[in-house]
Amino acid sequence: MSLLTSYELRAIELMAPLNIQGPITTEWLQGGLSGSKVIKVNAKEDVYVVRFWNKQWIEYFCQDLACQIIASNAGYGPKVYLSSEEEGVSVMKYHSFEPLTNNQMRLEALSTLIKKIHSGPEVPRGVDRNSYSNSIINEVKETKIVNFALIKEVKDRIFSILKKEARLVTCHRDLHHGNLIYSKGRFLAIDYTWAGMDDPYVDLANISIFHCTNLKEEELLLQLYLERQPILSEIAKLNLMKQLVKIFYGLEFFSIAMPNIKADPCEITKTSNSYKSFGINSSSLQAKEFLHYAISMLGEVIEYSQTERYKMDLKSCK
Repeated sequence: MSLLTSYELRAIELMAPLNIQGPITTEWLQGGLSGSKVIKVNAKEDVYVVRFWNKQWIEYFCQDLACQIIASNAGYGPKVYLSSEEEGVSVMKYHSFEPLTNNQMRLEALSTLIKKIHSGPEVPRGVDRNSYSNSIINEVKETKIVNFALIKEVKDRIFSILKKEARLVTCHRDLHHGNLIYSKGRFLAIDYTWAGMDDPYVDLANISIFHCTNLKEEELLLQLYLERQPILSEIAKLNLMKQLVKIFYGLEFFSIAMPNIKADPCEITKTSNSYKSFGINSSSLQAKEFLHYAISMLGEVIEYSQTERYKMDLKSCK
């Protein structure tokens, strides 16, 4: 029998207030990009997840935890049994993943989830993603791999138009595959680091980017969410918001990749939309893969900005 680590021992100690019955066993789970330590605790009658936050990002823990507790109480996130801001730890109910291969059923379940999030209690305002994106652009603008000046120009123009009619609701803002659990006929959302009060189209754009395979499915998503046929201005708004979300992820992936890139940047070229699978076993991704994702997403934004579609979408939303 292998010896338990200090994290596993502490996870078992945290079970004491829950009065669970043994035998108790532990199992390591993937902690995603945050570097958090995540441990599955198996008891006689239930299964739990203990998450030890990566102290490198501790400034985000209070936001994540506050939103996770709200999600738990509102029923769109796993139940939170106990937590400690001081220790940076939370204990939640474990939900096993179930497959959902029918894409229409998947979009129906996802639209139900985000409607529940958007109609739920308010959460702390969260990170200003426009300012956050600007900070990354300032750090990488001298890099010649991407035209960051054009990326910022597109971002600022879209933000200036969409913020005029923005309706702020509770949003998750990070709904890729790794932050969703399909269990017992519904989706639950986890990892609320980027959650905050924002335009509901941010979550719709997230779903569209990572879960829709074509324009028809994007329009179906809007129809399911709105519970009616979308009008042209709503389709245009989704198109524009997708660019802002792609810019956010593209910059985030770029900042993750660059310190660890050893290859000649000139050898890195735009790739396919393989980023759509992000969140599925992402803990094993290498820096070069993150850079490919970044160049793909930012390249798509630049391509879109050169089209008549972009001009028409801007006009529709003015």
